[in-house]
Amino acid sequence: MVSPPQAMKPIAIFRYLVISIAISGSQGAMTSMCDSGLAAAANNRVSLSGWLHVIWNGEPRFMLVDDQGMATRLVLDGDLMRAFGGARGLNQKRVTLEGERVDDVAETVRVLSIKLDLGGK
Repeated sequence: MVSPPQAMKPIAIFRYLVISIAISGSQGAMTSMCDSGLAAAANNRVSLSGWLHVIWNGEPRFMLVDDQGMATRLVLDGDLMRAFGGARGLNQKRVTLEGERVDDVAETVRVLSIKLDLGGK
């Protein structure tokens, strides 16, 4: 940090201090905002295992029921399902999936990857 010249007027000293404080404070705020954003993204990541069920009511809807009987709504991309033969290829299969929780909807996960459990049907 540069020290102020000796013959500065009081208003100039005030401006110098305010700018110095603002700059140093904003750097810390930006760092903590970035850190909290990364932590929030990491907190939204989940790994789930269970039975994937397709509910056929017009457009298919997807649910995962885990071994404790808890149901989680899934948001699945068509490209992701294509590797398994589409929705029918995943229906009633035991899977492990990686995803991220959708913030605005309770118990909903956007699926990022799917792996079939070989012990499932």
